[in-house]
Formats: sequence, structure tokens, C-alpha cells
Amino acid sequence: MKIGMSSVILRPAKFSEQYKIYQWLACSDATPEMLGPPRFPDAPIPNYKEFCDDYNVEAFSQRGNFRLYVIVADNNDIGALSYYLKDQVAEFDLWIASRLNWHKGWGSQALKEGIKIVSQMMHAEIAIIRLSGRNYRAIAAYQKAGFKLFDPSLHSLPLWCLTDGKDYEDAVVLFQNLN
Repeated sequence: MKIGMSSVILRPAKFSEQYKIYQWLACSDATPEMLGPPRFPDAPIPNYKEFCDDYNVEAFSQRGNFRLYVIVADNNDIGALSYYLKDQVAEFDLWIASRLNWHKGWGSQALKEGIKIVSQMMHAEIAIIRLSGRNYRAIAAYQKAGFKLFDPSLHSLPLWCLTDGKDYEDAVVLFQNLN
């Protein structure tokens, strides 16, 4: 997908890239904006074993309901995007490996590409992202990609989207209808 002079694609992650992708999440200059104290004491930075337990061989397989992709912009690996599909709802997670790659629209474009994958190939009907309400920058980026803040008086989602596996005490759910 073209963004000005830049191109963003999603490339299936390889199992051999597991440690590199972990470093992007847990050891980069962007990590304090997503995880760990002082801003996110309720979401500690995972150690490598914990990351591997979550992003196991299934995430790197060629098919399935849980997939991990490398975000490539200007021919450089700049971050990761994953989805988990359940009940025709695709939950996304995304992280950009360095602050140098923020404010370029690449995360929003990567999400749009991920949505194409889950809506066309996986037949998902809804996409969600669950993150801390303190992460204003990410919320704004996801809204640029077409996500809306979930409001239970206006929208409905399967209960698991609102209760299961929340990483933050102040978790908010953003969603997008895909049909």
C-alpha cells in the first residue's frame, strides 16, 4: 500500500525472527509507551520466555487463527502485527520497533492491511484492539485506521472481548465492523 513515497506491507513472520520481534516489544525506545513502569505498572514487560509462551510456533505457522506478521516500510522491518481470531472477531496487536518510525502512518496502514487479511481470508466480521486508555497516541492511530471506541450502549461484542485477557486495568476496546 502506498503512503506518499513509502510502501507498507505485511510479511509473515518467521520462527527464526522470534527474538528480534521480542526485542522490538520489550527492549526498544518505544517500550515505555506500551508496557512496564512507571506509566504501565499494571502491564509488566514480559521476559523472553513469557513472550515465547504467547508468541509460540502457532503464531509463525502458515495458517490458523493466530498469526504474526512483520511490518515492512521502505524495505525495512519496522514492527509487528498479530491477530487472533475467535467467533469471527479478530483481535489485533501492533507495535512499532522504534520511535523513529512513529508519526509516519505506517501503523495505521499496517492495520488496514491486516484487516484485509482477516476479512477476506479469515471471514472475520469484527476487528478489535484492547489497550490502555492511557495510550492516547495509539488510540489516535487506531482511530485513523477506522477503529471506534466501544460503547456498550451503542454497540455489541461477544463477552470475551470485554472480559478475557485484559492486559491493563484501564483497558479500552476499540472495534471496527468489517462487513
